[in-house]
Amino acid sequence: MMARVKILSAAYYFTDNTKYSAKATEIIRVWFLNNDTFINPNLQHSEVITGKNNGTRSGIIAANYFPTVLDAISLIQNSPDWTGEDKKGIEKWFNRYLDWLLNSKFGKKESKELNNHGTWYDVQASSISLFLNKTEITRNILENNFEKLIAEKIQPNGSQPSEMYRHTSLDYHIFNLLGLFNLARVGENQ
Repeated sequence: MMARVKILSAAYYFTDNTKYSAKATEIIRVWFLNNDTFINPNLQHSEVITGKNNGTRSGIIAANYFPTVLDAISLIQNSPDWTGEDKKGIEKWFNRYLDWLLNSKFGKKESKELNNHGTWYDVQASSISLFLNKTEITRNILENNFEKLIAEKIQPNGSQPSEMYRHTSLDYHIFNLLGLFNLARVGENQ
């Protein structure tokens, strides 16, 4: 969903062809706005293991690219397909999701992780709060977590202790760095 919305919105932005914005809008409505099909604005049951749990906090990373959807919306927001009702609905959905990220047991625990999970949690929360014009939350995430984001995650030799002993360590190092670059981009836009 996220990749399709990204590609379609970019196609609309560069071509002004409304068939692309119409399809991107349709997908966003199905996933976030349509009462019969939208996903709940939480990841409470993400990474369910039947018979063992009803979801885990680490499932929050499944939405690590939600900020891509927000970027896509900025590309189609002036198209004839994206309506004021769509704007209100998406803001309501992301307000509810941000509240869950910031205040749920899973969200609070994931925000403290020093590995890529904590980084991508911060990417989501800061991007969403910036999209919603809740810049104080964005600033708080970026400024108050600086030590956690850089000093504890990256050693002077460039290694990342929380990713070092993972099965595919290089992949995890790169994934975490990608998240940190995304956070820098959020900071630039604040």
